[in-house]
Amino acid sequence: MIALLLIAIRAMLRNQRLPALLSKTVRTAASCTFAMYLFHKPILMLVGATSASLELNLAITFLVVILLAPWSEGAKHWWRAQIGQFLRIDHPSPEDHSSSLKGER
Repeated sequence: MIALLLIAIRAMLRNQRLPALLSKTVRTAASCTFAMYLFHKPILMLVGATSASLELNLAITFLVVILLAPWSEGAKHWWRAQIGQFLRIDHPSPEDHSSSLKGER
């Protein structure tokens, strides 16, 4: 089974367009993982309360997550920048800490 997988990967790599297409698809799907993690449960619970069909619930949840993914990716970077600025402002640098331990001002 592993040999077949390796043969298939080698065959795919020979075609130059296929890896580029797969790369773009994988990157696009990967950019939705944070939104999927963040929103899937609340959306699924909300949709589940209004619909009895599991397939419909999953489809609606997936579509809403895909629509929210670009916003959540941008918000993730914004929050990371804000927290980074906060931590740099409130925490002294290692040099400041070592000089305060020596009694220097």
